[in-house]
Amino acid sequence: MINVSGGGIGSIIIECSTNLTQWTPVFTNSTPGGTVLFSAPIDGARKFYRARETP
Repeated sequence: MINVSGGGIGSIIIECSTNLTQWTPVFTNSTPGGTVLFSAPIDGARKFYRARETP
């Protein structure tokens, strides 16, 4: 489970990568409350996640 808190103004985009070079959006949500919960699938592959806030 990934818990991300933002400013509550825009959208949170969670991106996934297997090599820290190429990122793919896996979740986008507006954040009226400022917090997003994302459940990452468990499939055995090593993955990295990052979150960005957009206006």
